[in-house]
Formats: sequence, C-alpha cells, structure tokens
Amino acid sequence: MSAKPVKETRCAVAGGAWVGWGWADPVVGLAIAVAIAFVLKDAAREVYRRLMDAVDPAIVDQAEAALRAVDGVRDVTAVRMRWIGSPVAR
Repeated sequence: MSAKPVKETRCAVAGGAWVGWGWADPVVGLAIAVAIAFVLKDAAREVYRRLMDAVDPAIVDQAEAALRAVDGVRDVTAVRMRWIGSPVAR
C-alpha cells in the first residue's frame, strides 16, 4: 500500500477542519473503515480458500480441457484438485 491515500486522507481531514466542517473527520474515518472491511473480506476469502486446499478455478478448467483433448476420453464430468505445497505447476 502506498502513502498516497494516507496523504490524501490527512489533507481531507485538515481541509475539512480548516473550513469548519467538524463532521469531516468522522466521515473520513468511516470511509477508511469501509475500505479496510473490503480488504479484510478479500483477504479472509483467500485465507479460507487456502485452508480448504482450494485451487484457482482457471487451473481446474485447464486440466479439464487437457483431459478432454486426450484421444479416447469421451467426457470429463468432474476434476478435483487440491492445493499441496506452495507453487502450482502449470
């Protein structure tokens, strides 16, 4: 995360105080809380997926396509993959 949003937030609060908008500080604080909640939601989703050994759906689609391309394979109904280790070989 860069320092630019922090600088802009400080300027917004200082500018609001200078103009006499006492409500600017709580509003900016709530906006920051909402932004943190969105980041937390995305981070929690990724952590949950890793805990459940989830694999990126695009990789599962690639595996299904590769299996369908094999001669003699009629259909692929379900491919199950688990996250094991750090990198996933492509």
